[in-house]
Amino acid sequence: MHRALEDPRVAPVPDVPVTIDLLRELDVPDYLRLRPGADVAEILGRLQRGLRCFIARYEGRIVHAGWVTTCHARIDYLDVEMPLAPGDAYQFESFTAPAFRGRGIAAARVSAMADHLARDGQRRLIACVLPENTAALRVLEKAGYRAVGRIGALRCGPWRRIRIHMDEAPPTD
Repeated sequence: MHRALEDPRVAPVPDVPVTIDLLRELDVPDYLRLRPGADVAEILGRLQRGLRCFIARYEGRIVHAGWVTTCHARIDYLDVEMPLAPGDAYQFESFTAPAFRGRGIAAARVSAMADHLARDGQRRLIACVLPENTAALRVLEKAGYRAVGRIGALRCGPWRRIRIHMDEAPPTD
């Protein structure tokens, strides 16, 4: 799925008041309360490599987080790297605390992230979602994303074949 960042955005208003900001190293203990199974070294490494994590706080507590990179797109569940064109940003690993799901927080975070990335000169947000993850698809559609392609992976031992099919060509300069 993708969302052109030059498209007009209407910021969704979540059902609860949240503040959206970037995760900083000093916020990592709070992040781990949201994602207790997360690897501290991996989170710190991402931040040191320049990946950004946008967080939403409710009453001081992180209740939602979503990562973005402009370097390379790693799709863990397919075990593949997807090339990013200049101006592309790949959103991944979005998570909302169970008690806060369905309240519009993720869509509000995506909108704030899109504004931030557009100011940084990015042109497009990309996300890969399993087709059966209807909740994630709905959130992204509310945030202005639309489906533009499919990725498939076939493996047999060390042999693998990756197929990326785009329904629409990516934007060009």
